[in-house]
Amino acid sequence: MDYLNVGSNGFAQVGDPDYYAKNQVEMLYLLQMIGNKFPIPEELKTLCRFAAKAFPHDFGTYHEIVLHFDDEAIGDGYDEDDAFPNISREIIQNCIDNDLTIPQSPMTLHDIFWDWFQNVECFDMETEEITEAIKAKYCDTLETSIPIAIRAEHLLIVQVKKAS
Repeated sequence: MDYLNVGSNGFAQVGDPDYYAKNQVEMLYLLQMIGNKFPIPEELKTLCRFAAKAFPHDFGTYHEIVLHFDDEAIGDGYDEDDAFPNISREIIQNCIDNDLTIPQSPMTLHDIFWDWFQNVECFDMETEEITEAIKAKYCDTLETSIPIAIRAEHLLIVQVKKAS
C-alpha cells in the first residue's frame, strides 16, 4: 500500500512534555473530522483508508494523517491500447460515421480517486477553529477531580532555611 500525506493541525508539538497525549487527541479528532467531511467514495472503500502515521524527526517522532491506498488497483488512468476506455469501438465508429460527438468515457477508479483526494488535500486543518476544538478535547482528557493544590504540587518552590 502506498500513502499520501494529508497533514496535521500542529496543536501537538514535538518536544512538548505532553506531546503524545496531545497528539493522540489531535490525531483522533482529525481522523473523525476528515472521515465525516470527506467520506471515502463507495468505489474506493476497499482500496484506501485514513490513518495516523509516525515519522522520524531530529527532535523525536511526530505523527500526521495519511491516506493509505492501493496504487496498483487504482491505476494510473492511462491505457496504451485504448484512448477511450469503457466505450466500445462500435460506439466510437458509429459516432465517426454519423458525425456525432464521441461520448465521454465513464470515470475510472483513477479519476474517482484523484478527484476526491484533491478535495481532501485542499482542506485546511490548521485553522484557529480546529485548533481550539482539539484544545478543548485535550482539556477534557485532563484529570480535574484532583484538588488544584495537589495537581500543582510540582510547581511549588521549596525553600530551605539555613540554621543560624
